[in-house]
Amino acid sequence: MEVRHFWRELEDAKISNYASRVSNRCPHLTLGSYNHLTDRADFIQRLHDFCQGQSAIVLTLPLLSSFAQSGALLLTPQVNRELLNFHQDLHATLAQFDSDRVSFYQPQSWIPHVTLANYLTARDLMAAFGYCEKRLDPLRGRITGVSLLEIFEDKQVVKVCEFDLKA
Repeated sequence: MEVRHFWRELEDAKISNYASRVSNRCPHLTLGSYNHLTDRADFIQRLHDFCQGQSAIVLTLPLLSSFAQSGALLLTPQVNRELLNFHQDLHATLAQFDSDRVSFYQPQSWIPHVTLANYLTARDLMAAFGYCEKRLDPLRGRITGVSLLEIFEDKQVVKVCEFDLKA
């Protein structure tokens, strides 16, 4: 089973509409948050150059979790050195654009995860957890690219660019 399958099942069960709240939502790990980019072209070029030298990362996602009082159900990867190095190197490459040093996405704070559902009531979170726990075998996946998304105040999301990693 894949993440999109869980999204569909949770929506069909009337537990969460996470997947359909944003058009063309893709399973993802958020690597960073860069507010107020003053030189978007330079940021994109540095991101492109970084991705050119990186290989796809294989992940196993064996853990269902939730941040305390978040109403979110998460699929958490087994963290490996390859993932941690990738994340840390990305932040080092883009450090000059990093205006939020207390972000949850900083290397010392980052908890990688794939969101299965969010904005759930306590009851729906328990229902989603029970539903997924019965059906989940550890998923295997790959990080095959990096996208820069712009998120607007009305929650609209626009993909600015996307760069593939080496297979």
